Amino acid sequence: MLNNHGGIETAHRLLSVTEPQSGFTILWESGRLDITVERLVLNPRFQELFEDHELETARRRLRQYDYDPERCEQDSRRTGEE
Repeated sequence: MLNNHGGIETAHRLLSVTEPQSGFTILWESGRLDITVERLVLNPRFQELFEDHELETARRRLRQYDYDPERCEQDSRRTGEE
């Protein structure tokens, strides 16, 4: 998908579906929600590229899998990921 559509379009597509893709589940099972699209779009550096409803989808999906989206946004600021 990345090769065909690029990073931003891929993120838009992944956030537009109701259920997370299999890759999200695989990352959850591996304890790596920190590298999901949902986590990355919440980085303040990238938030302006996405609509509010897409950011809320990312937050909701992470919460459903017991990953605190507010904490990841704060962590991005603190570690200089922005």
